[in-house]
Amino acid sequence: MKHQETLNRIAALDAAIHNPARLMIVYLLSRQGALDYLTLMRETQLSSGNLTTHLNTLAGSSYIEIVKSFRGRKPHTTVHLTAPGRAAYENWGQQIWNALPAGFQDSIRKRIVHQELDLSRYNLALQDWDTSYRESNPYRSATLKTGGRIPWPPLEEAWTL
Repeated sequence: MKHQETLNRIAALDAAIHNPARLMIVYLLSRQGALDYLTLMRETQLSSGNLTTHLNTLAGSSYIEIVKSFRGRKPHTTVHLTAPGRAAYENWGQQIWNALPAGFQDSIRKRIVHQELDLSRYNLALQDWDTSYRESNPYRSATLKTGGRIPWPPLEEAWTL
């Protein structure tokens, strides 16, 4: 069958991550490193019972680590994404990418190349403009080719960024 390989990839998606609620949790943890239980509940808008169920599923797959401690007399729960969890999330993303239509993949690649060419005129990389990357690495701007300063384009060219 012509599409059997893609269908097999879709069937092989990791069910522990592919669930929308668990995907939200893993997404947040991949960007923040660790979050406490109440922050996860607020960000995902899941009820306490639902969040606990999904966290237990992810913990059972060794994708997250749940650390329980006390602050004074109050319990405090922190959730960390483990190395296998990060690898599973990246693998899930690659599987999703492979399942996209080839024409759509090509159009995204062309947009990325076009954006990189626009930014390279100003000695920047896409990750220099990605706020989640800058938040996770506050010293990134010091490694810019421009000595840590972002060269702003002339006003008439600003729309190309």
